[in-house]
Amino acid sequence: MSSETSITTLAPARQRAVLSRALRQERCDAARWALASGRPLNLDAVTVILAVRSNESERDGKPFHRWTSHDITSFVWGSAVGWCGANGIAVPTDLAESMWSYLAFVGATDRLVAGSSRLEDLLEALAEAAGLTRAGRRSRSRRAHPAGEVRTLRRRVEPAS
Repeated sequence: MSSETSITTLAPARQRAVLSRALRQERCDAARWALASGRPLNLDAVTVILAVRSNESERDGKPFHRWTSHDITSFVWGSAVGWCGANGIAVPTDLAESMWSYLAFVGATDRLVAGSSRLEDLLEALAEAAGLTRAGRRSRSRRAHPAGEVRTLRRRVEPAS
């Protein structure tokens, strides 16, 4: 019995995703803002965010810039990941950090519309859902813990005489 296995290479979002002119401009504006603010923003990640949000907005008839705390978890772990898989796009490894930067950009430029949660609530929900720090950065791994290496202490037992 023979079988064939093929390896499918997933493309970066910027190679496959089609954004409208307005969304490409928003991506540029967000990237400029992030650079000026010292925030990380992966262009493939923000492309995914914009493309998925555009699809959701059109499908559900909701304003593009209406974000609620409830939306965050389903967006990051559901909509974005599902959209990437359906379109043969690699899920950006720093999607959550870029999402933080994008939401901060949207808040800083007064783009959040009525019905949105407060920016602080959005960022808190994202931190909880994606394991980010309160500064919107990836949490350190156990190996990189500032306390250093953890050693097990053993009690020395003297033999009975």
